[in-house]
Amino acid sequence: MDEIILSDKKPKTAKETQEALGETFSVQAEEGWQGQEIHAKSTPLIDPGTGKAVIIRVFEFSKNPEFKADLSQQEIFNLHWKQISSLLWADGLEANKDIEPRVVHKDLKYQIFITCVPRLRHGIRETLLDVPRKLGEMLKK
Repeated sequence: MDEIILSDKKPKTAKETQEALGETFSVQAEEGWQGQEIHAKSTPLIDPGTGKAVIIRVFEFSKNPEFKADLSQQEIFNLHWKQISSLLWADGLEANKDIEPRVVHKDLKYQIFITCVPRLRHGIRETLLDVPRKLGEMLKK
């Protein structure tokens, strides 16, 4: 039997392991299954709110119904990349290279999600990023 570490004290026997994990129970039914209640210590994830500002931009495009070729997500992204990059540049943004873009299909439309960061020495900080917000705070609303 593998040894399970639950605290500083390591259980030495199967009985000590059972006691550390929780109570075992069984149900007398036709199936005759057995279960075990297990507890775990967990620490909540706390976002300190530090790091660089990241902006999520969404671009929506319509499919041409006459165009019958089945394109991959990469091909769809490549078709629009020059247009998207020029729009980002005009807004003082550049694509974040750390996070890959996402292409989402919806009926006859598709959306391209891109994470962006402000370009250096551009006035976007004073306009879009007056009050930086955490993603968790935005989702609570």
